[in-house]
Amino acid sequence: MLTRQAGRLRRLIRQLRRLGRSQMEVKAFRSRQVVVTINADRHRHKIFQILFGKDGSLYVTFPYFAHANGILAEVTVTGPPGSSSNVDLADKGRVASHLAKYSHHPDGEAHFSQDGRIRTEIRRQSVDLHDQQGHIFTMLIQGLRAFTPVTSTKEKKTSARRTTVTFDVLDRFPKAFRIVGRWYWLEDLHVEPRPAVAGPVIRVVDPDGDARNAFIVASRDEGTKHVLVLTCTPQDAISAQQNVLMFYGGFDPPARTLDSSKPTRFLAFLYPADDFEELKRRLGSIDFTPPAPVIQGPARP
Repeated sequence: MLTRQAGRLRRLIRQLRRLGRSQMEVKAFRSRQVVVTINADRHRHKIFQILFGKDGSLYVTFPYFAHANGILAEVTVTGPPGSSSNVDLADKGRVASHLAKYSHHPDGEAHFSQDGRIRTEIRRQSVDLHDQQGHIFTMLIQGLRAFTPVTSTKEKKTSARRTTVTFDVLDRFPKAFRIVGRWYWLEDLHVEPRPAVAGPVIRVVDPDGDARNAFIVASRDEGTKHVLVLTCTPQDAISAQQNVLMFYGGFDPPARTLDSSKPTRFLAFLYPADDFEELKRRLGSIDFTPPAPVIQGPARP
């Protein structure tokens, strides 16, 4: 309760600091489920899903990737912000033979799981969604053909239940893609110059000066005050493997991640995992194993 009250106080202070600014209406693709696709080199594929829970939770699912054997871990890195770090998931990770779901709840609880398939063991306390500002997850993918192609006409429809957004990538023969999700309270969404209406498609400029489209998505629930901004950027190959799906989320608060004197932690997964059976033997699996049936003796007469 005290944490929630402190969050409300911080939001009130941020709102007071913005008094005097011109009003800006933020429009979003509002739906319970958002399917994200990439159209590149004349091929369009479904990459992942965003789902908004009734309690305000954010879920990211990956049902479209062809490889289901992966490694999941809570990762610790050291060094100044922006520096390169070698992340070894096999150090303390666990393996799973199913594609995981990432959950980030309003109280900041973040974890990987999959109902009836992956036990909720890779978890940590991240940032309360009411206090989250900016970067909430990053996804790296390589090998577009390893994702389910778009064949259904429903992937062009928009509704309160299900909406599809598509990143049209003009780069010829892109090697890999970086998709970033940024979570904002409406009052914290920074757009310059400040228009009267922003979204649901906006233009963003990356540090190299390249401008690309970004999508603003949000829950369909009335009164929702938070939005998720999605960007997609082509990049050089990230691995010698042909097909790769990597995910990072569940970060520490910025005050911790920006403090180079302290280690910072987050959740990560990698699919497919090299030497899966060896990793499974060494690290153990978090696959859900249903309990064995109870054998009953013959009924008494």
